[in-house]
Amino acid sequence: MQPQWFPPAGSAARRDQDQPTDQPSGSNYGQPSDYQGALSTPSQVAARELSARAGTLLKRLREVEEALTDQEWWLMGRAMPEARVLSEMTSLLSVARGELETSPAAAGGAQEDPHNAARRKEQEDVFDLMSDPMWMSGSREKAVALLRMCAMQIQPMRQYAQVLLANAEKLRLPAVALDPLGIAAERLGEAEELLSQPPR
Repeated sequence: MQPQWFPPAGSAARRDQDQPTDQPSGSNYGQPSDYQGALSTPSQVAARELSARAGTLLKRLREVEEALTDQEWWLMGRAMPEARVLSEMTSLLSVARGELETSPAAAGGAQEDPHNAARRKEQEDVFDLMSDPMWMSGSREKAVALLRMCAMQIQPMRQYAQVLLANAEKLRLPAVALDPLGIAAERLGEAEELLSQPPR
């Protein structure tokens, strides 16, 4: 199954590094797409393509995590089941993102803009706002919308992380590259399980 946010497979020459395919095309590995490729072995070309794809997964993880961290959901966890799920989801995605950031496989594939890093926006006193029924109702609607967004995005990311791990294993990359990919895939799997019965 191809993740919906990746385009159909194409040649390495036409493929933008930020728009990878679901699975590397082995037939392209021995065919250099540029001068640098002409001096590279098939394994080196494959490793570069894997790095680009890992970088795209990292970029997508950052985008989803940032969407979840614009509000202090963990403070509302006791009063709102949806907020509790979002808080747990944010923690899992944070671990997955952190692992990919330390992975050599993702190095250079998605450099982080420090001004766009996932962060919580400044909020008013949440505890005071929680006494406002209208604010709580609006927050619950937003939480449900975010959970639906996660339900659409987490599975493709988990599948893609597993594809990356499988290809990294085929390339016999060292443990320092394999372990972060494996942990990221596991955390995304846990996030998918967390969403198996999303609040309604």
